[in-house]
Amino acid sequence: MAAALQYNKTLGQTGILDFWSKVIEDMQPHPGPERQTIVTTGAEFGSYLALNALIDDGDSVLIADPVYPPMLLKSRAMNANVVSVLEDPVLGGLCPKQLRATLENWPMFTKKPKVLILCPTGSNPSGANIPENHRKEIYEIVCEHDLLLIEDDPYYFINYGEPLKSFLHYDSEGRVIRLDSLSKVLCPGFRLGFCTASPQLVTYMERHYSVSLLNSCNLSQTVAGAYFEKVGMEGFKAHTREITQYYKSQRDAIILALDKHMSDLATWIVPEVCNLFNIIHDLQQHLKSVVLFKFYTWKAPNTRLCLIGFGK
Repeated sequence: MAAALQYNKTLGQTGILDFWSKVIEDMQPHPGPERQTIVTTGAEFGSYLALNALIDDGDSVLIADPVYPPMLLKSRAMNANVVSVLEDPVLGGLCPKQLRATLENWPMFTKKPKVLILCPTGSNPSGANIPENHRKEIYEIVCEHDLLLIEDDPYYFINYGEPLKSFLHYDSEGRVIRLDSLSKVLCPGFRLGFCTASPQLVTYMERHYSVSLLNSCNLSQTVAGAYFEKVGMEGFKAHTREITQYYKSQRDAIILALDKHMSDLATWIVPEVCNLFNIIHDLQQHLKSVVLFKFYTWKAPNTRLCLIGFGK
């Protein structure tokens, strides 16, 4: 406890980093490029560190459409040119054909993008997964066009179907920057996440972190590290399975409520990861039902309108 009340290394506590390195090994079972992990103040800050390290004024970044608004805001704040790539309307997740077409038809004499940003598992806000065959194809396109790939994957451990492979599984060239979060499986109040990337990039992120937040909350790292030490890898996996069943029961309850109260007002896609429901609602036809929700809209250049409802 004495150590928890002191400053710590910017990279993070040794114990929690050692444990997460085993989690990463599980995601990439074959030997791959050298990687390093830094503990971040949630995956949210991890994505900021990654973008700050990679983006120069006027650079273009590719983002799946629909997009998680804070990721868009961070990219725009760094004066990046944000270009959206549509999700697959049938299978869900970013569409490889759309990605290839966007890159192959890039305006002549304009610098190509350097980064593709994805939320591959339970994409926020659509709730879609990128199928395994599409993940492999997307990585091949990334290599062909010399891109880096930010894999923002906070819902990785909350999957109701067969486990999906991280892009690290395919990453033979060290192009993937993976963001993980403990918010969905342990405690959002910890504000703990992990960024795993090439040692060169992590070093740059560490320097920026050391002159801003210094390090992620040392007390949170101590508590989480003690938990990991107690339960071990198998205990952590059992915990994520239990959490997944809890989320699934909540999803099923939402489906029952939607079937009962909104079947004549809207259609929806049943999520296979976490509980991000993509509800398609005809506002013109059923304006009186709007009182049930508090609506927020977000419109960014080159993206579709995103309508987010929070139940009241």
